[in-house]
Amino acid sequence: MQYTEREILERTNRFCENPKPFFLSDEREFLQDLVLDLLHENDPTNKAGLFVSIFKIITASSADKDDIAMLFRSVGFTAYENEEYDIAEAAFKGAVAINNELADRNNLAYVMRKSKNLSGARIKEVIDLLSDGIQIKEPYCLINMALVFSVALGTDSDWEIADTLIAMVQTDSSAINWWQELGEKDDTEGYLAHLWLNRHKVIAESGLGTRQFLWKKVSTAYPNVPVWLKTDVDQEPEPAQDSEQD
Repeated sequence: MQYTEREILERTNRFCENPKPFFLSDEREFLQDLVLDLLHENDPTNKAGLFVSIFKIITASSADKDDIAMLFRSVGFTAYENEEYDIAEAAFKGAVAINNELADRNNLAYVMRKSKNLSGARIKEVIDLLSDGIQIKEPYCLINMALVFSVALGTDSDWEIADTLIAMVQTDSSAINWWQELGEKDDTEGYLAHLWLNRHKVIAESGLGTRQFLWKKVSTAYPNVPVWLKTDVDQEPEPAQDSEQD
């Protein structure tokens, strides 16, 4: 299946003139196929720009907003799985613009964090996206924020802030499994997240390997990782106290 840019925009406009629920018609399948076509076309140069144009047309329509958000979310995950982070970012931004749900804000922050140009204002944007989730101790947001401070910022105090964030994580099998799957793909942040969760006893042991194995992976990937990360939080030495003066 190949579409020209004009055909795509005309077809999208026709759909938006008389929208139907995406999950009750073949229109959603068309849009999904369109996205896959864009993701796998030979010439990717204008793919992100065309995608943004399609988003603008859809969001300006009278289609059900929850359906549109669900479509954007599905597109975002498809793009992420293909490591098309620019398109995944555009998709999740579309979902956030429609409903501003915490899950979509977290997804957007995640793909922005995984991109190769996370610095400056983009770091601030990621932190802002995750801040509401931190207030309610949402596990994905806590882990994502910890990885922003430790990996993207990376000073000694940033690692300590990240450690405080991980200490707030409660057992959540979904989040644990997500970062385990990353580690199984040899994505080093999966090892880092599991080492941290094990340090704070959120997990008794990691499905990725022993503490020693995780530390070796992490210390190789992140040369500035503090040595205290390989110890249990309750085994750290107490800070020295000044003796009382008579």
